[in-house]
Amino acid sequence: MKKRATGKEVKRKERPPFNLRLICAVFLLIVGIFIKIYPAGFNKTLNVIFKTDCDYGRLFAEVGQVVKCHTMGNRILSLPVQGEITSPFGLRQRPDGEGEEEHTGMDISVPENTPVHSAGEGRVIRVEENEFYGKFVMIEHTPSIVTLYGHLNSQSVKPGDSVSKETVIGLSGSTGRSTGPHLHFEVRNEKKCVNPGEYLL
Repeated sequence: MKKRATGKEVKRKERPPFNLRLICAVFLLIVGIFIKIYPAGFNKTLNVIFKTDCDYGRLFAEVGQVVKCHTMGNRILSLPVQGEITSPFGLRQRPDGEGEEEHTGMDISVPENTPVHSAGEGRVIRVEENEFYGKFVMIEHTPSIVTLYGHLNSQSVKPGDSVSKETVIGLSGSTGRSTGPHLHFEVRNEKKCVNPGEYLL
């Protein structure tokens, strides 16, 4: 028996929006808290369950940074030191006064041997020294975002180390091509130097 049309539209209950990003962020936050409270137990439990030998703490930290990028945009970093920005990103006068040059990062004036912190959670990928940067450290925060800290007096991390914003990665100095004590701070996205100010919280 067919039902007659009544002319009245049946209103369907609207479902609340499914915010996958928010759910992922909350999940990773809970996991992150558990890792910090009981890191050894967390790793051991997952390795037993999945029969693996993996550093799940580092894995979740890296995934968390990727999720943070998608939920907060690129602004996932903090200044590694507090000081006056004496030379911003972009064109500037050469230190020797002979024309202009492209400055690939920002220079932050700080006293020698000031503790330098990682700009965010990540993994140390290079700890080296060369003629230009002097002693420097590079940290990978996401598969595309890398930071560099140059002209250090000393480095206190090694490649493969996991770091957070609380981690001191070295002491500021004036090694390499430098006119005085300061920190040279670079941000690279897909291996290209970009304006650090656009990535700071």
